Order: sequence, then C-alpha cells, then structure tokens
Amino acid sequence: MTTTGRRRGPRARSALALAVVAAAAIPAAALAALPGKNTSFEAHDHSTKGKNWHVQVQVGKDPHAAEFLVVYSEQCDVDIAEENVPIADDGTLTASGTTKGGGTWKVDAKFPESDHFTGTAQVVKGSCDTGPLTFDVMEGEEGDGHTDHDHGDAGGGGAGGHHHNHGPKFPAIDQATAAQRAQAERLRIEVRHSANTRFRTYRAARALNFKRFARKWKRPVIFHLRSSTYDKDKRIFDAKRPESLVYWWPRHGQPILLGFMFRVPTGDRPPFAGPIPIYHQHPNRYGKLGDNQMTHVWRTGGLKSAWSNCLPVEQLEKALPKFRYEKPRSGVSGPESMPC
Repeated sequence: MTTTGRRRGPRARSALALAVVAAAAIPAAALAALPGKNTSFEAHDHSTKGKNWHVQVQVGKDPHAAEFLVVYSEQCDVDIAEENVPIADDGTLTASGTTKGGGTWKVDAKFPESDHFTGTAQVVKGSCDTGPLTFDVMEGEEGDGHTDHDHGDAGGGGAGGHHHNHGPKFPAIDQATAAQRAQAERLRIEVRHSANTRFRTYRAARALNFKRFARKWKRPVIFHLRSSTYDKDKRIFDAKRPESLVYWWPRHGQPILLGFMFRVPTGDRPPFAGPIPIYHQHPNRYGKLGDNQMTHVWRTGGLKSAWSNCLPVEQLEKALPKFRYEKPRSGVSGPESMPC
C-alpha cells in the first residue's frame, strides 16, 4: 500500500526532523570522495605582485595517494614538491612539513567530488606568513595529463634520433613516473620564480650578459637572448642559469619573457624528468647540427603546456596578462616557437 499523500503523525514528523538535523551535522569531509584516477588539480595566484602562489596535485592510478603535491609561495620564497602524499578514504588530503631556512608549510584539503579539489594552504618562514591561501578548483584546467599526439619519438630521444626533426608537440607525461613528473614540475615552478625575480625585467637579463643577434626585426617578434657564460658552465636544468631566454616583443612596449630554453650535450638522453623533455636541434647556416640539444619550459600554469614543443599561446596569455599573441612580422626561431 502506498503512503504517498498520507499525513505524518507527530512521531513521524519528529523522526524526519531528527534525520534532517543529523544529515546537516555530518562533517564536510565525510561528504567528500576519492579523486578520479590520473587527474590533476591546480590553483594559483599569478597576478598579485610579490605574492604569487601555486598549489598543484597530481593523482595517478591509485586515488589514495597524490603522485606529487606542489606548494609555491613567492612571498616567502618557498617551493615544495612532495611525492606520494596520502589521500584518506573520505577524500581528505592533509600534509605539512618544514622548508629550507626553518619555515613550515601545510595543506588542509579535500575532494568533495572526484573532479573537485578545495581547501587551504599556508607557508610560514621567519617573519613571512602567507595566511590561509584558499582554493576551490575543478580538474582538467590544463588537460588530463595524457598526450594528444602521435608519440613517435616520445620526448625527443637522443640527438642521433631526431636531428632537426622537432618531434611531437606535447610531452609524454603519461609515460613518466611519479618521480619524473615531480622533477619536471619542480623545474616549472623554479622557472616561474626565477622569471619573477632574477629575470624580472628585460634590462635585468641584459645586465646578466644575455645577448641577442643584431638584426633589424619588425615587431611583433619572438626571439631568444643567449648567455655564452651559462652555455659553458656545464650546469643543466638550472632555472637561475638558463642557456637562453625566449621573449615576445610586442608592437608597443618592452619585451615579455615567455620561457626558458635549456641546452644539454648531444649523445645519451639526460635522465632528468624522464620522457617529458622534448629535445631538438637547429642546423646552422651550413646545415650542420651543433654539439647540443635543447628543450623549453614555458611560463604557464600547468605541466603539459609548460613542457610543450610549440608555443602554448592560450596558456601563456592566461598566465601573463600583458602577453597577447599576433602573427609575428619577422621570422621566428623555429617550429617550437610556432603556436600549438
């Protein structure tokens, strides 16, 4: 017999009210869920001068652990990359630790749904305290971490295998280990930090003896500044000592730093970041290849676009408000400087 439309007695109404109160009293964490497999979540403030911050979580095949967790604070000069961070059955992620120089950091977050990440992060170092950095983001802003290209020579291989064939557009992130992803992500954060400090202005880069070819370019144009000093220092993947800087020179105003170019010796592929870097070479005017291979790290907000082997215009415009792409009037440096 159906009860639809029946009036509930005092006892039934009381039971219903208690059930409603009990449901409202359930902690928010209990309503959370485990994140989806192979998902990434990213929150940041890249527009507040002197107070940029960034929180990113990459979840792999096991939803009970984050392959890596990144916490960056420009204000406190702190950059943290933790691997294999536990995620509780109820979807909560709580992590904390110390920083170089005696500071502390912490993240209190949860996954309300499998594609939703929310919480706070905080960094304290000496007199610097970011206070709670609140975030509430959905998965997939930079894509799901899978490549959308024919892998071919995934990641570029050694110099002998690609010559000046520039290979795929996007990195083989899905083929990298958690440690390799964390390594690539750490350098991406370091590039953003170094660009905002050491290379904050074009004049600062030139003062560090970065030079460009003396050509009569018509703006807008993409060009490189190159350091002969850092070319010869035998240090690779150092965000404070990049071999080249990639700039956009708009029709009006000063050049805008888009990314760093790192050079490594030819031969065996460096182990750094596994398959993620996509290496290429440029022939000289006589068609001869040089004694190094190179890869770029762009100033974007996500791993996939930052390591792309093409110019990630959409992501750069989002990360760098002053950058607005238009077709260059002069030649660009190569396919890696063409829009993705």
